[in-house]
Amino acid sequence: MVSRIRSARQPAGRRTCPDARRLAYATFAGAMTLAQASSLEPGALRAQVTSKGGTTERALAAMEAGAVKAKIVAAVKAAAQRAGELGDAFGAER
Repeated sequence: MVSRIRSARQPAGRRTCPDARRLAYATFAGAMTLAQASSLEPGALRAQVTSKGGTTERALAAMEAGAVKAKIVAAVKAAAQRAGELGDAFGAER
């Protein structure tokens, strides 16, 4: 996700953009700091900090339109399945 945000914020034709990197890192660092300090569940926290008509709301709408949530769920399930397969293979070697 960080690399995707960084790529999206880079001007066309430029390989690197220090501001894009800092923005991507700050976005995730801020979100994690807030989540770790809160007793709220992530969805409730997101609802609490998302301003109507703001940038986060717009970004979430774009991701929903692109079925990003479903793709993330599928990716996590695929990784979990693979982890189980690797665990089984590693256990069989012992």
